[in-house]
Amino acid sequence: MEKKFKVLVVDDSPRVLDVVSVELEEHADLTVISDAETALNLVTHHSYDIVLTDYNLGNADINGLHIFRRAQLKNPYVTACLMSGTDATPLLKETFETFNGLLLEKPFHPEAFNKLLRLTKANTQRRENALGTKNDLFSSVVAETPSMKTLIDEVKLCGSDSDLRIHMAGPTGSGKTMFAEIIHKLSGSKGRFISVDCSTLGETAQSLLLGHAKGSFSGAFTDHNGFIHDVDGGTLFLDEFHLLSARVQGLFLKVLDDGKYMRMGDNLERESKFRLITAASTDVRMLADAGGFSRDLWFRAAG
Repeated sequence: MEKKFKVLVVDDSPRVLDVVSVELEEHADLTVISDAETALNLVTHHSYDIVLTDYNLGNADINGLHIFRRAQLKNPYVTACLMSGTDATPLLKETFETFNGLLLEKPFHPEAFNKLLRLTKANTQRRENALGTKNDLFSSVVAETPSMKTLIDEVKLCGSDSDLRIHMAGPTGSGKTMFAEIIHKLSGSKGRFISVDCSTLGETAQSLLLGHAKGSFSGAFTDHNGFIHDVDGGTLFLDEFHLLSARVQGLFLKVLDDGKYMRMGDNLERESKFRLITAASTDVRMLADAGGFSRDLWFRAAG
């Protein structure tokens, strides 16, 4: 027997809900609702294979794109289907394309639902393949306790959502670097994973992170690009990042804010976009509250 897809349908029109239910009931375990707030709550706590929703849901704070973004946190391979009239604006269509979904125009055509099911089968297979790969990444992790199983679930979520801010707290040797690299691999990033122990940088922190130009200080015999240049498009893991000097904290904050930086002794502004993961063996939030660390950088990195 073919597995039924788990489907959420959201629209404030009873007629639309009836039509979609008739078309999909044979292939789907359907949840059909008309309330936007309830829909947002459902996709927050449950994973769906397909989410079909109108864009305008009668709630000024929640629209169809909000529903899709939240659904992707639970299942990055969810099939997003936007139900709209033929008068959908080009901007709305263009925005929706970021979800790699389908635009189902009203009145509905049966073939559109067949296309929806074919796409969902492909997305489901991609998800199963990805989960197999993810499980391989955790082969060296002993996960016998409930807390470790919960941690692995959280790491998988972090890997699937590149917008999440990640900060790890724990003593040296607790596996922070290993989990940071797993998150990088789960994200599918094409860039490099670079791990930096800030406790070893000392006075060379600015040069090692941002790079320097030849002759910018005694001993700078050649140009040096720095970690921020090398990690462009990838993931930078800063362990014990609270040990960065106040000056370097300020420079690094600018990089996070606009992706711009300059090497030491250079006046050429450069760009680098990367995902930051931080870690520390001390309570950085408490340190920031006490004035011992930049509160802006703490908030930007992990707050």
